[in-house]
Amino acid sequence: MPIPSLRPEPKRDHYGRYLIDGQAYTRATTVVGTLKDLNGLMNWKRRKVAEGLAVAPQLLRAIPDMAAEIEAAGDDWRSAKEAKARLDALCDQAADAAGANRGSKAGTEAHTLSEWADAGRLDEVKHLATEAELADLQAYLDAMDRNGIERPVEYIERIVINSTVESAGTFDRLVRLRDGRLVVADLKSQQSVDFGFLEIACQLAQYANADAMLSEAGDLVPLPDDLDLEVGLVMHAPVGSARCDLYLVDLVTGWEAAQVAHRVRQLRKASKALGRPFTSPPPSPEDTRRHLHLVRNAPHVESLKGLWRDLKGQGLWTDELTRAAAARRAELEAAA
Repeated sequence: MPIPSLRPEPKRDHYGRYLIDGQAYTRATTVVGTLKDLNGLMNWKRRKVAEGLAVAPQLLRAIPDMAAEIEAAGDDWRSAKEAKARLDALCDQAADAAGANRGSKAGTEAHTLSEWADAGRLDEVKHLATEAELADLQAYLDAMDRNGIERPVEYIERIVINSTVESAGTFDRLVRLRDGRLVVADLKSQQSVDFGFLEIACQLAQYANADAMLSEAGDLVPLPDDLDLEVGLVMHAPVGSARCDLYLVDLVTGWEAAQVAHRVRQLRKASKALGRPFTSPPPSPEDTRRHLHLVRNAPHVESLKGLWRDLKGQGLWTDELTRAAAARRAELEAAA
Protein backbone atom coordinates (compact mmCIF):
# COMPACT_ATOMS: atom_id res chain seq x y z
CA MET A 1 0.00 0.00 0.00
CA PRO A 2 1.50 3.37 -1.02
CA ILE A 3 2.45 5.72 1.79
CA PRO A 4 0.14 8.76 1.57
CA SER A 5 1.75 12.13 1.02
CA LEU A 6 2.02 14.38 4.03
CA ARG A 7 1.08 17.41 1.94
CA PRO A 8 -1.54 17.67 -0.85
CA GLU A 9 -0.42 17.84 -4.44
CA PRO A 10 -0.35 21.36 -5.91
CA LYS A 11 -2.96 22.37 -8.46
CA ARG A 12 -1.73 21.99 -12.04
CA ASP A 13 -3.02 22.89 -15.49
CA HIS A 14 -3.27 20.44 -18.41
CA TYR A 15 0.41 21.05 -19.22
CA GLY A 16 1.46 20.01 -15.71
CA ARG A 17 2.38 23.57 -14.73
CA TYR A 18 1.75 24.81 -11.20
CA LEU A 19 -1.39 26.93 -10.83
CA ILE A 20 -0.93 29.54 -8.13
CA ASP A 21 -3.37 32.43 -7.69
CA GLY A 22 -4.78 31.65 -11.12
CA GLN A 23 -1.40 31.93 -12.84
CA ALA A 24 0.46 29.03 -14.46
CA TYR A 25 4.16 28.61 -13.72
CA THR A 26 6.57 26.32 -15.55
CA ARG A 27 7.88 23.62 -13.24
CA ALA A 28 11.39 24.26 -11.95
CA THR A 29 12.39 20.78 -13.12
CA THR A 30 11.16 21.64 -16.63
CA VAL A 31 13.45 24.68 -16.67
CA VAL A 32 16.27 22.37 -15.59
CA GLY A 33 15.44 20.04 -18.48
CA THR A 34 16.50 22.77 -20.91
CA LEU A 35 20.10 22.15 -19.82
CA LYS A 36 20.04 18.37 -20.01
CA ASP A 37 21.55 16.18 -22.68
CA LEU A 38 18.56 13.89 -23.13
CA ASN A 39 20.12 11.55 -25.68
CA GLY A 40 21.01 8.85 -23.14
CA LEU A 41 17.62 9.09 -21.43
CA MET A 42 15.70 8.88 -24.71
CA ASN A 43 17.66 5.83 -25.81
CA TRP A 44 16.99 4.18 -22.45
CA LYS A 45 13.26 4.90 -22.80
CA ARG A 46 13.19 3.45 -26.32
CA ARG A 47 14.81 0.28 -25.06
CA LYS A 48 12.28 0.04 -22.24
CA VAL A 49 9.36 0.48 -24.66
CA ALA A 50 10.74 -2.30 -26.86
CA GLU A 51 11.25 -4.53 -23.84
CA GLY A 52 7.74 -3.78 -22.59
CA LEU A 53 6.15 -4.64 -25.94
CA ALA A 54 7.86 -8.02 -25.74
CA VAL A 55 6.60 -8.53 -22.19
CA ALA A 56 3.06 -7.37 -23.04
CA PRO A 57 2.45 -8.34 -26.72
CA GLN A 58 -1.21 -7.31 -26.49
CA LEU A 59 0.03 -3.73 -26.57
CA LEU A 60 1.98 -4.40 -29.74
CA ARG A 61 -1.15 -5.61 -31.53
CA ALA A 62 -2.85 -2.25 -30.98
CA ILE A 63 -0.11 -0.17 -32.61
CA PRO A 64 -1.01 -0.61 -36.34
CA ASP A 65 -4.55 0.68 -35.78
CA MET A 66 -3.26 3.63 -33.78
CA ALA A 67 -0.67 4.48 -36.43
CA ALA A 68 -3.36 4.29 -39.12
CA GLU A 69 -5.56 6.61 -37.08
CA ILE A 70 -2.77 9.19 -36.90
CA GLU A 71 -2.18 8.91 -40.66
CA ALA A 72 -5.90 9.27 -41.38
CA ALA A 73 -6.12 12.43 -39.27
CA GLY A 74 -4.04 14.26 -41.88
CA ASP A 75 -4.30 18.03 -41.42
CA ASP A 76 -6.92 17.70 -38.68
CA TRP A 77 -4.45 18.63 -35.93
CA ARG A 78 -6.93 18.09 -33.11
CA SER A 79 -7.70 14.51 -34.14
CA ALA A 80 -4.01 13.86 -34.80
CA LYS A 81 -3.10 15.19 -31.37
CA GLU A 82 -5.65 12.96 -29.66
CA ALA A 83 -4.50 9.90 -31.62
CA LYS A 84 -0.86 10.61 -30.82
CA ALA A 85 -1.72 11.01 -27.13
CA ARG A 86 -3.28 7.52 -27.13
CA LEU A 87 -0.20 6.05 -28.78
CA ASP A 88 2.03 7.90 -26.29
CA ALA A 89 -0.02 6.42 -23.46
CA LEU A 90 0.45 2.95 -24.92
CA CYS A 91 4.22 3.52 -25.06
CA ASP A 92 4.09 4.58 -21.41
CA GLN A 93 2.26 1.35 -20.58
CA ALA A 94 4.92 -0.65 -22.41
CA ALA A 95 7.74 1.13 -20.57
CA ASP A 96 5.94 0.57 -17.27
CA ALA A 97 5.56 -3.13 -18.09
CA ALA A 98 9.35 -3.25 -18.47
CA GLY A 99 9.82 -1.67 -15.06
CA ALA A 100 10.86 1.77 -16.29
CA ASN A 101 9.01 3.51 -13.47
CA ARG A 102 9.94 1.11 -10.70
CA GLY A 103 12.81 3.28 -9.51
CA SER A 104 10.82 6.52 -9.54
CA LYS A 105 7.97 4.93 -7.60
CA ALA A 106 10.40 3.61 -4.99
CA GLY A 107 11.99 7.06 -4.83
CA THR A 108 8.60 8.66 -4.24
CA GLU A 109 7.96 6.27 -1.37
CA ALA A 110 11.36 7.13 0.15
CA HIS A 111 10.66 10.85 -0.11
CA THR A 112 7.22 10.51 1.47
CA LEU A 113 8.51 8.38 4.31
CA SER A 114 11.25 10.92 5.08
CA GLU A 115 8.63 13.69 5.20
CA TRP A 116 6.66 11.88 7.90
CA ALA A 117 9.84 11.16 9.84
CA ASP A 118 11.10 14.76 9.74
CA ALA A 119 7.65 15.96 10.77
CA GLY A 120 7.85 13.71 13.85
CA ARG A 121 4.94 11.55 12.68
CA LEU A 122 6.67 8.40 11.47
CA ASP A 123 4.62 6.15 13.76
CA GLU A 124 1.49 7.01 11.78
CA VAL A 125 2.80 5.39 8.56
CA LYS A 126 5.62 3.14 9.75
CA HIS A 127 3.46 0.03 9.36
CA LEU A 128 3.11 0.79 5.61
CA ALA A 129 6.87 0.72 4.98
CA THR A 130 9.01 -2.31 4.15
CA GLU A 131 12.12 -3.22 6.11
CA ALA A 132 14.30 -2.04 3.23
CA GLU A 133 12.50 1.32 3.14
CA LEU A 134 12.95 1.75 6.87
CA ALA A 135 16.65 0.88 6.58
CA ASP A 136 17.07 3.56 3.88
CA LEU A 137 15.19 6.04 6.06
CA GLN A 138 17.36 5.28 9.07
CA ALA A 139 20.50 5.88 7.02
CA TYR A 140 19.11 9.30 6.02
CA LEU A 141 18.16 10.20 9.59
CA ASP A 142 21.55 9.05 10.92
CA ALA A 143 23.44 11.13 8.34
CA MET A 144 21.46 14.25 9.17
CA ASP A 145 21.73 13.79 12.94
CA ARG A 146 25.42 12.87 12.80
CA ASN A 147 26.15 16.14 11.00
CA GLY A 148 23.95 18.24 13.26
CA ILE A 149 21.52 19.21 10.48
CA GLU A 150 18.18 20.45 11.76
CA ARG A 151 14.99 19.98 9.69
CA PRO A 152 12.42 22.59 10.76
CA VAL A 153 8.94 21.14 10.36
CA GLU A 154 7.59 24.36 8.83
CA TYR A 155 10.01 24.02 5.90
CA ILE A 156 9.12 20.52 4.70
CA GLU A 157 7.85 20.24 1.11
CA ARG A 158 6.90 23.85 0.45
CA ILE A 159 5.83 25.31 -2.89
CA VAL A 160 7.72 28.38 -4.13
CA ILE A 161 7.42 30.69 -7.13
CA ASN A 162 10.27 32.39 -8.95
CA SER A 163 9.17 35.29 -11.15
CA THR A 164 12.65 35.91 -12.58
CA VAL A 165 12.66 32.62 -14.47
CA GLU A 166 8.84 32.21 -14.37
CA SER A 167 8.94 28.89 -12.55
CA ALA A 168 7.45 27.17 -9.54
CA GLY A 169 8.39 24.05 -7.66
CA THR A 170 8.41 22.24 -4.36
CA PHE A 171 11.60 22.08 -2.34
CA ASP A 172 12.14 19.03 -0.16
CA ARG A 173 13.50 20.93 2.82
CA LEU A 174 15.05 24.04 4.21
CA VAL A 175 17.59 22.78 6.72
CA ARG A 176 19.90 24.48 9.18
CA LEU A 177 23.52 23.38 9.13
CA ARG A 178 25.63 23.09 12.23
CA ASP A 179 27.32 26.43 11.46
CA GLY A 180 23.92 28.16 11.48
CA ARG A 181 23.35 28.53 7.74
CA LEU A 182 19.81 27.90 6.50
CA VAL A 183 20.01 26.17 3.09
CA VAL A 184 17.67 24.55 0.61
CA ALA A 185 18.04 20.76 0.58
CA ASP A 186 17.02 17.97 -1.76
CA LEU A 187 16.76 14.22 -1.22
CA LYS A 188 17.92 12.09 -4.17
CA SER A 189 17.21 8.37 -4.27
CA GLN A 190 18.56 7.16 -7.64
CA GLN A 191 21.28 4.54 -7.64
CA SER A 192 24.05 6.44 -9.38
CA VAL A 193 25.88 9.33 -7.78
CA ASP A 194 26.44 10.66 -11.30
CA PHE A 195 23.17 12.57 -11.31
CA GLY A 196 24.51 15.83 -12.73
CA PHE A 197 25.23 18.53 -10.18
CA LEU A 198 24.57 21.26 -12.76
CA GLU A 199 20.93 20.25 -13.05
CA ILE A 200 20.55 19.93 -9.28
CA ALA A 201 22.24 23.29 -8.71
CA CYS A 202 19.89 24.87 -11.27
CA GLN A 203 16.86 23.34 -9.56
CA LEU A 204 17.82 24.31 -6.00
CA ALA A 205 18.92 27.80 -7.08
CA GLN A 206 15.41 28.46 -8.40
CA TYR A 207 14.03 27.56 -4.99
CA ALA A 208 16.58 29.59 -3.04
CA ASN A 209 16.06 32.68 -5.24
CA ALA A 210 12.27 32.39 -5.23
CA ASP A 211 10.06 35.41 -4.56
CA ALA A 212 7.68 33.67 -2.19
CA MET A 213 6.40 30.36 -0.89
CA LEU A 214 2.90 29.10 -0.32
CA SER A 215 1.82 29.08 3.30
CA GLU A 216 -0.27 26.37 4.93
CA ALA A 217 -3.27 28.65 4.44
CA GLY A 218 -2.53 29.04 0.72
CA ASP A 219 -1.14 32.57 0.90
CA LEU A 220 2.14 33.68 -0.64
CA VAL A 221 4.66 34.58 2.05
CA PRO A 222 8.35 35.60 1.89
CA LEU A 223 11.12 33.04 2.27
CA PRO A 224 13.29 33.35 5.38
CA ASP A 225 15.59 36.38 5.32
CA ASP A 226 18.61 34.29 6.31
CA LEU A 227 18.24 31.69 3.56
CA ASP A 228 21.69 31.08 2.03
CA LEU A 229 21.83 31.78 -1.72
CA GLU A 230 25.30 30.37 -2.29
CA VAL A 231 25.07 26.68 -1.36
CA GLY A 232 22.46 23.95 -1.21
CA LEU A 233 22.52 20.47 0.28
CA VAL A 234 21.90 17.15 -1.47
CA MET A 235 21.14 14.02 0.53
CA HIS A 236 21.86 11.02 -1.68
CA ALA A 237 20.15 7.92 -0.30
CA PRO A 238 19.97 5.28 -3.08
CA VAL A 239 16.90 3.09 -2.79
CA GLY A 240 17.77 -0.24 -1.16
CA SER A 241 21.30 0.78 -0.18
CA ALA A 242 20.75 1.69 3.50
CA ARG A 243 23.24 4.53 3.14
CA CYS A 244 23.13 8.30 2.75
CA ASP A 245 25.87 10.62 1.47
CA LEU A 246 25.74 14.41 1.73
CA TYR A 247 26.93 16.94 -0.86
CA LEU A 248 27.12 20.73 -0.98
CA VAL A 249 25.99 22.29 -4.26
CA ASP A 250 27.08 25.60 -5.82
CA LEU A 251 23.90 27.70 -6.13
CA VAL A 252 25.67 30.77 -7.56
CA THR A 253 26.51 28.84 -10.73
CA GLY A 254 23.13 27.12 -10.49
CA TRP A 255 21.33 30.47 -10.57
CA GLU A 256 23.35 31.56 -13.61
CA ALA A 257 22.35 28.29 -15.28
CA ALA A 258 18.68 28.80 -14.42
CA GLN A 259 18.69 32.23 -16.04
CA VAL A 260 20.44 30.86 -19.15
CA ALA A 261 17.84 28.09 -19.36
CA HIS A 262 15.05 30.64 -19.02
CA ARG A 263 16.55 32.73 -21.83
CA VAL A 264 16.76 29.67 -24.07
CA ARG A 265 13.09 28.92 -23.36
CA GLN A 266 12.19 32.51 -24.29
CA LEU A 267 14.08 32.20 -27.56
CA ARG A 268 12.29 28.94 -28.34
CA LYS A 269 8.92 30.62 -27.82
CA ALA A 270 9.95 33.38 -30.21
CA SER A 271 11.45 31.02 -32.78
CA LYS A 272 8.64 31.32 -35.32
CA ALA A 273 9.15 35.07 -35.50
CA LEU A 274 12.83 34.65 -36.32
CA GLY A 275 12.20 33.57 -39.92
CA ARG A 276 10.18 35.08 -42.76
CA PRO A 277 9.57 34.29 -46.44
CA PHE A 278 12.38 35.38 -48.71
CA THR A 279 11.62 38.21 -51.12
CA SER A 280 14.27 39.28 -53.55
CA PRO A 281 14.87 43.03 -53.79
CA PRO A 282 14.08 44.51 -57.20
CA PRO A 283 17.07 44.99 -59.53
CA SER A 284 18.66 48.41 -59.51
CA PRO A 285 18.69 50.48 -62.74
CA GLU A 286 22.40 49.72 -63.05
CA ASP A 287 21.71 45.98 -62.74
CA THR A 288 18.98 46.22 -65.36
CA ARG A 289 21.28 47.99 -67.83
CA ARG A 290 24.01 45.40 -67.25
CA HIS A 291 21.60 42.48 -67.71
CA LEU A 292 20.15 44.00 -70.89
CA HIS A 293 23.67 44.39 -72.26
CA LEU A 294 24.44 40.72 -71.56
CA VAL A 295 21.20 39.56 -73.20
CA ARG A 296 21.53 41.79 -76.28
CA ASN A 297 25.11 40.62 -76.82
CA ALA A 298 24.66 36.93 -76.06
CA PRO A 299 26.86 34.96 -78.54
CA HIS A 300 24.41 32.07 -78.95
CA VAL A 301 21.03 30.72 -77.83
CA GLU A 302 22.53 28.55 -75.05
CA SER A 303 24.02 31.68 -73.50
CA LEU A 304 20.56 33.23 -73.45
CA LYS A 305 19.19 30.15 -71.71
CA GLY A 306 22.01 30.27 -69.16
CA LEU A 307 21.35 33.94 -68.41
CA TRP A 308 17.64 33.19 -67.98
CA ARG A 309 18.32 30.36 -65.52
CA ASP A 310 20.77 32.40 -63.43
CA LEU A 311 18.76 35.61 -63.27
CA LYS A 312 15.43 33.82 -62.81
CA GLY A 313 16.90 31.91 -59.84
CA GLN A 314 17.94 35.21 -58.27
CA GLY A 315 14.56 36.79 -58.88
CA LEU A 316 16.14 39.33 -61.26
CA TRP A 317 14.56 38.32 -64.59
CA THR A 318 12.12 40.94 -65.85
CA ASP A 319 9.59 41.31 -68.66
CA GLU A 320 11.98 43.73 -70.37
CA LEU A 321 14.67 41.04 -70.39
CA THR A 322 12.15 38.57 -71.84
CA ARG A 323 11.49 40.90 -74.76
CA ALA A 324 15.20 41.59 -75.27
CA ALA A 325 15.97 37.86 -75.15
CA ALA A 326 13.28 37.09 -77.74
CA ALA A 327 14.70 39.74 -80.05
CA ARG A 328 18.28 38.48 -79.63
CA ARG A 329 17.23 34.89 -80.23
CA ALA A 330 15.52 35.91 -83.47
CA GLU A 331 18.73 37.67 -84.55
CA LEU A 332 20.89 34.61 -83.75
CA GLU A 333 18.54 32.20 -85.52
CA ALA A 334 18.36 34.49 -88.57
CA ALA A 335 22.15 34.71 -88.70
CA ALA A 336 22.45 30.90 -88.51
